Amino acid sequence: MKVLITGRPGSGKTTVIRKVAAKLGKKAHGFYTGEVRDESSGRRRGFSVTTTEGESGVFADVSFDTPLRVSSYKVDVERFEAVALPAVEKALKEKGVVVIDEIGKMELFSERFAAMVEKIIGDPGVTLLATVPLKDVHPVVKAIKAADDAVLVHVTEANRDDAPGEVLALLGQA
Repeated sequence: MKVLITGRPGSGKTTVIRKVAAKLGKKAHGFYTGEVRDESSGRRRGFSVTTTEGESGVFADVSFDTPLRVSSYKVDVERFEAVALPAVEKALKEKGVVVIDEIGKMELFSERFAAMVEKIIGDPGVTLLATVPLKDVHPVVKAIKAADDAVLVHVTEANRDDAPGEVLALLGQA
């Protein structure tokens, strides 16, 4: 089963996935993404990736020297891959729930990550809990939403408090 959390930016997708993963405990492995804010101004300056075991790194920042960008954020694929790919590989080995927050434009600059997600899409034996953008920003996003075993959970401000319970029920963990 592939449980895909979607919704507008700021709707609570990452919060939902973190709550579900915390409830699953050692059954869930993978990574989360998060905002990086400037300490003095409080403005968002980039994004980090953090594994369920706590390893982290910044992979997108306004100051990076790379041609890959989404809006004003420049993406360092090697930094992303160094943290995220081992976490997903471990999750696949553990045969629990693979947690991927997020399968989006920045992350999909990594061809290795995109190939890994395509492999997960094609394997009915893998249980996936992931966040995806509302729009099909990449062919991989479109493919995962169309997977036979995919269930899309749309998170809004109105339902975000109830969404973790809904997701756990879908995963058979309620």
